[in-house]
Amino acid sequence: MEFSYRVSEEEFLRAWNLRCKSSIWHGVFRAVLYWAFIFFCLMLLRGVLWHDAGPGEAGPRNLWGTPLGVFLLAGLPVLLVYRYYAPRRIRLLYQKDPAMQAQFDVNVAPASFSGQISSGASWQTGWNHYDYWREGHGLVVLVLRSGSYSILNLAGLSEAQRHELRGILRGALPGK
Repeated sequence: MEFSYRVSEEEFLRAWNLRCKSSIWHGVFRAVLYWAFIFFCLMLLRGVLWHDAGPGEAGPRNLWGTPLGVFLLAGLPVLLVYRYYAPRRIRLLYQKDPAMQAQFDVNVAPASFSGQISSGASWQTGWNHYDYWREGHGLVVLVLRSGSYSILNLAGLSEAQRHELRGILRGALPGK
């Protein structure tokens, strides 16, 4: 099956997100952030309740002076980096790579994956070099065993062509 496509900056970012969502560390990182936020809110609530108890009972405590408070304050910049700077870094990678703005001409066959970029580079690999594939948002991400990935843009394909592509990929690689 042969087809051509281009990858926009938004599609490049969506493919990166699609690749990251298939990583186990992405889920672990999100779960840790979620539970750290819940724990932080519970500690704030506890601090408010202790403060309202009056000076004779538990006495007010300053959460920010404890090691837990320092840990929570240090976690806020990590959250900001994750939500803001990671997508920005990926967009800069796209903008700096002239090959990403080129046209991709690919051939997806049961035995191999090959292609050429309008800037002149070409490749041919067997499916044994790939770990898995994942589809979402009109894109297919083919993940190599090294962790790098290739993007297939499905926007110009008919539903019959998409079905044929999925059949080839299912036969060659496990999906995630």
